[in-house]
Amino acid sequence: MFYFSFVSFVRPLLDVFHELQLDVRDFAQVVVNALIQAIPAIFNVLLVCLVFWLIFSIMGVNLFGGRFSSCVDEFGETVSFNVVSSKNDCDILGPLYNYTWFTPKVNFDNCLIAYLALFQVVSESTLFTYSTKQFCLLR
Repeated sequence: MFYFSFVSFVRPLLDVFHELQLDVRDFAQVVVNALIQAIPAIFNVLLVCLVFWLIFSIMGVNLFGGRFSSCVDEFGETVSFNVVSSKNDCDILGPLYNYTWFTPKVNFDNCLIAYLALFQVVSESTLFTYSTKQFCLLR
């Protein structure tokens, strides 16, 4: 079934090339040359995008630096902010209640890791994790 729809699409296209006296090879060569000539412009756009991502990663480091870390108990559950309000409190209560200070791999503590965090947020691969962490940032 797919073969017939493909043939029914390609045949009129070849007829148009024949009527315009164009050779398919010449057309393909023109397309490939246009793509090759567009590569510098594509890199310029990519550079501008990377600069904007750098700006947003720096803003993320300034706004969220150190805020994704939390104190967790022996079961991996986050300890309430009312019990432990800082890393110092977690270190003090750690030996008594087996608390540890946990920093996730993807955070906003430096610009390179912030690049990774921004990519993951944009690609929605870990969007749920970040949306649940945002509620903790509002305290």
